[in-house]
Amino acid sequence: MNGMEIVCAKRFFAASAAAAALLLSGGCGGGGDGSGPLLPPVGDRLVFVSDRDGADAVFVTSARSGEAVSPPVRVSAAGAKRPALSPNGRRVAYVAARPSGAAGSDIFVSNVNGTDPRRVTNADARDSGAFNAEPAFSPDGRFLAYVRDRALCVTDLDAADPANARVLTPPGILILSIAGGLTWSPDGSYLVCPVDTPGLHGETLRSSLHRVAADGSGITRLARPGDGEGGPPIEGRFPCFSPDGARIVFSNPAPNLSGGGVDYVSEEIYVMNADGSGVVRLTDHPAADREPAFGRDGQTIFFTSDRDGNDDIYAMNADGTNLRRLTSVPSGDHSPAVR
Repeated sequence: MNGMEIVCAKRFFAASAAAAALLLSGGCGGGGDGSGPLLPPVGDRLVFVSDRDGADAVFVTSARSGEAVSPPVRVSAAGAKRPALSPNGRRVAYVAARPSGAAGSDIFVSNVNGTDPRRVTNADARDSGAFNAEPAFSPDGRFLAYVRDRALCVTDLDAADPANARVLTPPGILILSIAGGLTWSPDGSYLVCPVDTPGLHGETLRSSLHRVAADGSGITRLARPGDGEGGPPIEGRFPCFSPDGARIVFSNPAPNLSGGGVDYVSEEIYVMNADGSGVVRLTDHPAADREPAFGRDGQTIFFTSDRDGNDDIYAMNADGTNLRRLTSVPSGDHSPAVR
């Protein structure tokens, strides 16, 4: 990890060992698989992370109206981060620090109401001390992709030992972990994620969006807007496919017009075609707009922004119009995922 990622990792996994241990003992929320009366119905589920109870945890609310109509329901113990929803909206994956003060982090999968949590990494010493992060369900819900110490891995959730994951990226290919995100193509044939590739493209170390074949057969860089055009490079963090697979939404450090480089304090939301062409900037604000996610209809984009003083969940039309704020609390709400 570089210096920036080490700082991010320390902040990201600051949950206490006691809080992490709670994740192994169960969850909270409604009944069954999450279809109980306390949770929005499948198709209208927005999960996000909030510290409104004093420590980060995963909450569920209405994707259509936010907490104004559907009060958020907490569905994890303290210390959970970076949630991902299964395609059918009935399971949630999230990252948590390890119990007993052990080094590293693990990924858990539970019912969307928090019941039946299952740890799917670190079943034994194979990844002892590893940081497992950025979970993403495959389109059929059977596989879970994630980043383990900057390697892209895929595990079979139906396997007896899901910790026996396949590594998709070859040595020297470093996934941007902790603050990078990843997304499956709707047909499940490949993933898109930001990759640091020193020397691979004849350049200095810099992250950019790449396609990684789901069978591990190859990795290619998407066209990177700004190359040779006088504009800022598109690093492409937190990518997310539209439901039809035609577009990818992502966040990117904003150009620093006064300094001639990029501004890592301010991020903006962009959308482009799946092949990397046709990039369009959707937000333009001094604050950080990041972690975008397409809604199920492909017409809405959810994202995190601190434009009103602290992190909250916002939504806008896929063309950047009709901005609205979905959560509003003095604490921080971030990392939205929708099903």
